[in-house]
Amino acid sequence: MASHGTSCVKCIFFVVNLAVWIASMGLMVIGVWMLVESTHFWELFAEESIMPMAIMAILLGVLGFLIGFSGCCGACKESICLLVVNFLLMMLLISGEIAVGVLVFKNRADVEESMTIGMTVTIKEHYGETKAATESVDFAQQTFHCCGASNVSDYDGSVFQNEAIHADALPDSCCEEDTESAGSCSYTSPSLKPAGCVKSISDTIKGNDLTAVLVGLAAIIVQMIAVVLSCCLISEINSSDGY
Repeated sequence: MASHGTSCVKCIFFVVNLAVWIASMGLMVIGVWMLVESTHFWELFAEESIMPMAIMAILLGVLGFLIGFSGCCGACKESICLLVVNFLLMMLLISGEIAVGVLVFKNRADVEESMTIGMTVTIKEHYGETKAATESVDFAQQTFHCCGASNVSDYDGSVFQNEAIHADALPDSCCEEDTESAGSCSYTSPSLKPAGCVKSISDTIKGNDLTAVLVGLAAIIVQMIAVVLSCCLISEINSSDGY
């Protein structure tokens, strides 16, 4: 029969694993969305960079799902086998998260380069021609108050500009909203956004580095607590069974 202390450990362990299970479902949805539904990512990044990110999100989501499932069932049924599986998978997840975090910070320049290449090609060849490309670029330019991948000159010689009435025409999203009438944005507009989108997005991400690190550390600490609790539960179950 479980003691009050053991019941408390089981309850905390169950809640932690339930949270991991819920978070993993969200991560899998994001990964699938990146692969299937979202046109913004595909048009703004080079294709070879977005695919690994989406697959990584799905794999981590599947791993988290298995962890949450084995943890919740192991705690409810007091199954040593499921708790050991949970322990091993949780250690694998923690190792994976640390590796991914290091790679992301180490290869940030590669991500910026991929986005520069992908967005420049989209602006030059597809903006104004396809709905997906146009909406993706407009979304980035409006959200991050920027114009072009590197700067406004990315529109020089673009399909959009070649088909425009004026040679110096720019998308309306390159100018601040409510300051220019539709179709009047150009290189000489006083409300033109001078910054390139890659730099603006990069600066926004860098500005939230501390938040990302703190959230990541908090997640790892919670997971380490779950590892300790699983060891405690395994020990308690073995003791109660007379091992």
